[in-house]
Amino acid sequence: MLNDKMRQEYVASQKQATCFGTIDGNRYSLFFARNFEGKANITTKEVPMLGRVMNGRKATGATGKFKLTIYRLTDKFSEMVLSYLETGILPDFELQVTEEDRSAPSGRSTKIYSGCMIDGDVLLSVFNDAGDFIEQTIEGYYFEVKMPEKYKD
Repeated sequence: MLNDKMRQEYVASQKQATCFGTIDGNRYSLFFARNFEGKANITTKEVPMLGRVMNGRKATGATGKFKLTIYRLTDKFSEMVLSYLETGILPDFELQVTEEDRSAPSGRSTKIYSGCMIDGDVLLSVFNDAGDFIEQTIEGYYFEVKMPEKYKD
């Protein structure tokens, strides 16, 4: 497919994606997720070299980050915060994200983010007089990522 000319049906829509979370060994469908981003930030260090004007760069590490926005239909993330406040232990969890558009020939791509740890704000309660939908954004870090399914080339 990469050697073909670009065609509109090659473009995959994000709307048919699926997301699952595993917390304390229990797997949950996150059908109420609005969006997700999983990123890897590669850390590099400058490498000066004798006899060269340009310095090189060398990869020295990486940090995995995620951002998940959901309609708030569960208290699972609130329970994790309360557990941390009571015990001093913040449970980690796993996120499995599959990007798929059945009409696109590229197939599907699945990534499993393990060792996920919440970082930042977790919405415990909210209301307003406009009656808006309750959304919650969870940000954090992951320790490992695997790709059991990848797009067709």
